[in-house]
Amino acid sequence: MYLLKDFIYHHSREDLLILAFFITVGATVIGWIIDVVMRDRGFGVIGNGLLIFLGALSGALVAQMIGSIPSIPETHRIMLFSASTSALILVFFCTVKSWISVT
Repeated sequence: MYLLKDFIYHHSREDLLILAFFITVGATVIGWIIDVVMRDRGFGVIGNGLLIFLGALSGALVAQMIGSIPSIPETHRIMLFSASTSALILVFFCTVKSWISVT
């Protein structure tokens, strides 16, 4: 559970700023791609990117809380949980949005 604390402790401020920049650009690009695919069903470029980022962050935290799975390496486990949680959160909120707009 000390993943974020250890990461911040072992990296310089410049490394963290560069990482934050790439995360922001990556989430925006992915949000833009999702916006092109989903059109009116999505939440716009920034909304989609924010949902993807929050889903990936929560997936990584859940993967760390679960602990090790003997047959899956740690990096693959974190990537699997991050991607699946991002997709589930985006699908959930898009379903809620379409359900609300119908009623």
